[in-house]
Amino acid sequence: TGSQFAKDVQVAKELLRSFRSDWKLLCCDVAYVPLFGEIDEFMKSFFAAGGASYIDVLTWHFYPLLSGSYNKTLPPG
Repeated sequence: TGSQFAKDVQVAKELLRSFRSDWKLLCCDVAYVPLFGEIDEFMKSFFAAGGASYIDVLTWHFYPLLSGSYNKTLPPG
């Protein structure tokens, strides 16, 4: 669940800081389409559980060709 993932990320952050306090934690590489403004339920529960407070840089993967429905919304070219 997203709330368990937030706990896991907190542990990862603490472990990372135990080695180097200047290192940054990048997370979460979740695939979604920010063009539509949606965030899936997993990430909603991650953020609701305070997960964002443990990361330094938010990452994601954007796959515009993943679905034919996405292609219809993108501008031509």
